[in-house]
Parts: sequence; C-alpha cells; structure tokens
Amino acid sequence: MSTTNSAGALHGPVVTVLDALSAHGWRMLHTTRWPGHPGHTIEHVAVGPGGVVVVSVPRPAVHDEALDSLQEDLSCSTSAVTALVAPRHRRTVRGVLVVPPGTEPPTRAPAVESDRLETWLTSMDQLLTPLEVVLVSAYLRDRLNPLTAPRMTQVPLPSPPVEPSAPVEADIPAPALAAAPATEPDPPGHDTCSQPDRRPRRRHRRRWWHPGPGATTALVIAAGVVTPWLVAWFLHAL
Repeated sequence: MSTTNSAGALHGPVVTVLDALSAHGWRMLHTTRWPGHPGHTIEHVAVGPGGVVVVSVPRPAVHDEALDSLQEDLSCSTSAVTALVAPRHRRTVRGVLVVPPGTEPPTRAPAVESDRLETWLTSMDQLLTPLEVVLVSAYLRDRLNPLTAPRMTQVPLPSPPVEPSAPVEADIPAPALAAAPATEPDPPGHDTCSQPDRRPRRRHRRRWWHPGPGATTALVIAAGVVTPWLVAWFLHAL
C-alpha cells in the first residue's frame, strides 16, 4: 500500500467524518503546526468529550530512519500535543492512525478503519466537560496555529555578582576618625562581667497605698459596715 496514495484518498473522507462530529460536541483542528518539526504539520487534532485525539493518516514519514516510521510519527506528534495541554488534561491525549476499510495496518501504532472512525470517537468514555472542550480546543488552536511563530520561553539572565561593600570606616569623615578617642584594651585577667553597673538607676517613689478595683471595693464595703456601728456606739455613749 502506497502511503502517498492512501493519504490522498483518506484526507477528504476523514475531514468529512471529523467535521460531522461537531453535533456530538467535538471540535476539530486541521493541518496544524507540528511543534519541534518546522515545515511539517499534524493532519487533525480532535477535541471532544472523549479527550484530545491526534488523528493521522498514512503519509511519507517524517522519521523515515525509524524502524516503524508511522508509529514514530504518531507517537511524536501525540507527545508534542500532550506537552501543550495542562497537566490535568494530559492523560486524555491519545493518537490514532486512520487506514482504509479492510486494510491491514502496516504499523504497530493504534489504528482504526475510516468507516469506523465516527463510532470509535463517539463511543469513548467522557473525560472532558463541555466547558473544558471549548477551553482546550481554543488553547490548542492558538498554540498550533501554523501562521504564528512558536512561542519561546524567556529565561531570565543571571544577575551580576554583587561587589563586597566598603568598610564602614570609609563612610566616616577623616576629622571624625581623628577626634574619636582611642579605647585602651583591658588588662589581662580583667573580667568585665563581674564589675558592678555604674550607670545611675532611676528611683521609684514607693506608695503606701496602691488603689485598685478590688481594694477600692473592699474599702467601700468596710466603710458601709463600720460607719453605722460607730454612729450607734456614739449615740449610746451620750
């Protein structure tokens, strides 16, 4: 089977089948840029409830030096798309090779016949919500647009090494250094920790009464109890 003839014969039917899946919530990207392989394109990328599917057809291989060039091409293109999506969506990406009906796949890559492609895609388990389908397809359409240059990650340059700062004495004027008294070193055996502190201490005036909420309350209660007794004793004495 000639890969060139197969690709030309399958391209139209595959596009028709994929575009018809929009009624089932799928969105299609055709002839997208192939990250890592300038000048080459990925035939189809389908994004739908079943995940992200890289759909390829037999064609002249990009990795023609590989033992199984079709499998290598499909694995490489699928890995390139997987690297673009968010980590939580990478498990939903897979690749499939479309072959003519009744044809034995000439590769070990996952393959499906063109007349069963629609059934194969619509029977997949749901992995993406409708909102995720819209967001992922729009993101891949922007990143895989063949008319835009690939985006390069800007790596910040390392900052230059910081020169050691000058000694503190360099910022002090020369007259101030000359006027500063020189401190004599302590004699041997001098223990600065055992010397008493000669700094003047502030003396606090001691109060004979420290009023507070409890003391004031006790004083009022005592006055209320003792005062009537003193008045009664004084009247009795008269």
